Amino acid sequence: MKKIGLHMDALVVIVVLFVGSFGFNVYQRYQYMDLLQAHIDLQWTSTTTGLSLSMSEASLKKCEAKAAEQQTGE
Repeated sequence: MKKIGLHMDALVVIVVLFVGSFGFNVYQRYQYMDLLQAHIDLQWTSTTTGLSLSMSEASLKKCEAKAAEQQTGE
């Protein structure tokens, strides 16, 4: 039978590549989570701004109708 040997320098390279790859994946995960949270915050801001705009438009239309009613009543 042949004896399979692993050189120490090859083992060191494999370990360094594994640790580097794992570290990079962890870094990407943190970046992804930060971007996801920023995206969620922007979605909520957009939704609340849209609702606020709709409420302001409805209030403006009500005031315009009231002003027009007062002008026709005079």
